[in-house]
Amino acid sequence: MGAESGRSRELPVGPVGRRDLFFCGVQLAVLQMSDLFRVGIDPGWKGAFESLLSSHVRDVFDSRPDIEWEIMAPPVGGAASPEVIDQYDGLVILGMPFSAHSFEGVKRLACISRWGVGFDMIDIAAAGAADVMVALTPEAIKRSVAESQIALIFALAKCLPALDRRTRAGIWRTDLATGERTLLLSLAEAAACLPRPLPREDGTFYFWHSKFNRQGTGIM
Repeated sequence: MGAESGRSRELPVGPVGRRDLFFCGVQLAVLQMSDLFRVGIDPGWKGAFESLLSSHVRDVFDSRPDIEWEIMAPPVGGAASPEVIDQYDGLVILGMPFSAHSFEGVKRLACISRWGVGFDMIDIAAAGAADVMVALTPEAIKRSVAESQIALIFALAKCLPALDRRTRAGIWRTDLATGERTLLLSLAEAAACLPRPLPREDGTFYFWHSKFNRQGTGIM
């Protein structure tokens, strides 16, 4: 294994007997031909794997005859088991937890790549004691985190949660003298008025409500 991993492995040093693989930003030395470099994918992606990660995994790994990858079996009891993870040389992890027990007796595993930021789900001390390198990908989600924070600021400034609840509840008439509220039109009733068949199956439809007059006696 390369010096960056902390793992000591005897590798052929000639250009034919050795290949280099960039595994999630870390250059690893991979044995050629007889020894496959096996990669385990976190089963936590479930159905989202095909839409979010599948094409990237195949682009990187499928062209390499010396690399084999698969989605791992879900962990039993919460944390990853050493019997499962030690079947692989590298892991691509979403949210699977790794306790100290997960690394007991681990000999083969060399690298865990955490998809995202934070090591709170992985016992870093135990990983280091087992000579397993742990990496994360902070640059991958920096833009999306910033966008979500800006969206939250606008949502709070414009009271969007409260407005969303009112919209979902429907259109109500409020008597300002008594405070009594009467449902005029529910969102389900508004949706029932859409033409069938829809003009566009992938279209977006917007509903809005009118304001009441100051006396609360009618809709403006």
